[in-house]
Amino acid sequence: MKTTTDEILTAKDALVQSGIVRNGEYSSVFGGYISSFGASLVQAGLLPTIIFFEGDSEAKDRPLVIKALKKMMNLPDNTKMSEYILIKEQGESLRRCDSPAFISRVVRCMTAMKLALRMYNKIKVKD
Repeated sequence: MKTTTDEILTAKDALVQSGIVRNGEYSSVFGGYISSFGASLVQAGLLPTIIFFEGDSEAKDRPLVIKALKKMMNLPDNTKMSEYILIKEQGESLRRCDSPAFISRVVRCMTAMKLALRMYNKIKVKD
């Protein structure tokens, strides 16, 4: 799977529009969030991963990753991703969260996001 230039450009826009990148910089925690998204997807599956990232937690900025993903997938901001992926598309036998094609699309978006993030300056978070 090769990530296309268009996917990276879309990811760049999504990172800025979601608030992950501000003034050409991003907090170092987002690199970890985006990397851990992939690991969680492989280990737990799409639905548990989305619920974890979308939910309220101490990491108040983690849901921005889902916000950026929704922007890449052209979903409205007010869409709850966990509910969206539980729906079956018309004529499909699988819910989106179980569809290999949909999961592949999410993986492509997240890969493009990870690559696009490297185009910006990382700011280390002070403990």
